[in-house]
Order: sequence, then structure tokens, then C-alpha cells
Amino acid sequence: DSSYPCEYEVNYADGGSSSGILVRDWVHLIFRNGSWVSPWIAFGCGYPSKGEVPIHQPINDGVLGLGKGAQGILKQLRDIGVIRNVVGHCLSTQGGGYLFFGDIPLPGIAWKQILHDAFSEHYFLGSADILLNGEVTDIRDLGIMFDSGSTYTYLHSEAYGALLDLVIKNLNGTLKDAADDNTLPVCWGGPFGSLDEAASHFLPLAFNFTDAKNVHFQMDPKSYLIISGKGNVYLGILNGTEVGLEDMNLIGDISMHDKLVIYDNENGMVGWATVETCNLMF
Repeated sequence: DSSYPCEYEVNYADGGSSSGILVRDWVHLIFRNGSWVSPWIAFGCGYPSKGEVPIHQPINDGVLGLGKGAQGILKQLRDIGVIRNVVGHCLSTQGGGYLFFGDIPLPGIAWKQILHDAFSEHYFLGSADILLNGEVTDIRDLGIMFDSGSTYTYLHSEAYGALLDLVIKNLNGTLKDAADDNTLPVCWGGPFGSLDEAASHFLPLAFNFTDAKNVHFQMDPKSYLIISGKGNVYLGILNGTEVGLEDMNLIGDISMHDKLVIYDNENGMVGWATVETCNLMF
């Protein structure tokens, strides 16, 4: 009965939340060969965020139902034989990108097994060490979770403090704190004309997964920096302990930019590869 919509509210790992209504509708899906299907599926439609929301508070709206849940869009499409339970995305630092359903054989993908434990409802990939400019650091044994619904990347307080010290110590040139810009906890003054200009002062990071051979999640500076409206540059890695993540470490949306990321729920794996552009699909 449309007079009584089915409302929902869901909370995310980074402290963000989404509310909206659950609906059923015919959804038109186009395959790579040009054919199409229109299955009748249920999904959530999030209400747009209202008013001005500070940048440090995650903004969540859009389509709900792309996770691993039994009632999610992927599971529904798999159950009717449309796709295998795989979803992927490519998000551009310039805005835009694309989303795809189903598995597509692609070369150059780094794969990591999803571990099933206390975080089994999430994409928990196990333990990783942080590398700075390809070199080993003392930041080790971090439990890593993927969550593209989280706006930022988060480390637990001890690891966050150690990483912040490393980033500051290894700056290329002298940058001053932007004391008058407290939108995010760490901000350096510009003005910077572009993210590329700001990124030239910083070194690349990587998560090196310790239970898999040669599996790294690379993060160039543009994967952890944000340009403010004032032309300053923020550190897009935050203290996860302060938002209730305790000892968990979370790779969020900002660090997935300019990467093809694949969630293979059939084989229990997450894969990724750096790409030149997210404007063109494979």
C-alpha cells in the first residue's frame, strides 16, 4: 500500500547513517553485448541530506542494497539468474565514474580473500602493514576493512598518530597549518590550485597485506588528500577510534578514487587495480 511506505534507517561503520524508503520496481539492466533485462527487484532509496553538513560528517544518500545482505540487490539478481554475486565500481577524483554488476574477467587485478570472523558482515581483509613511499614503517598488523559507503579512511588512534607524524616528517617542502580552517582535524594552508599541486608535497602510502604474497593496496597522495573551498589541503585519513571504530581500520571512498574495485561475493574476494580514468568502461 503506497499510503504506508516502508521506511528504513541504517548506520554505517564510520558513524554516518542513511534513511529513506524501501521500494520495488522494474529495473532496466543492459549487458555488455547490448541485450537487456528488466527484473522486478526491491531496493532502498535514501533521502538526500538536508541543509549544510560539515565535511567531517559523512554524507550518505542514494541507493541502498549493494552489500552482502541476503535481501540485497546482488542476491536478488543472482537468485533469478541474471548475474553472479559480484559488484564493482570506479570512482574518479574528478567526480563521476561507473558501477557494474556481475563478474568480468580482467587482467591486472590484485585479489585478497575476505576473512570471516567478528566482522563477517563487512568486507574484512585481514592484517596489513603501512608502507611509505614503498618503504616499511613501524605501523603494522592493522585489521583492514573495505567500505565504499564511508566517506573517509580511518585508522585506530595509535596508528593514526604514528602515520600523521610520518606524513609531516616527510613533507616535500614546508607547509604551514591552516589554523583558521578546522573543517577536518589536519589542514595545511595553500592556496593550492588543484589536488595535483597539493599532492606534489606528499609521498604515496600503501597497505601491504601480511597473509598474502605481494598484495598491496596503493594510495597515492590524491587518495588521501582533499582540497577545501579555501584552497587548503586536508588529510582525508581520520582517527577511527574517535568515531567508535575502536581498533578497526577502514579504507573508505576517498582512497578508492581512480581505482577499479571489485567485490566478488561468489568467491569471497575483493580485488582492485589503479586505472587512468573512470570515464570509460572496460
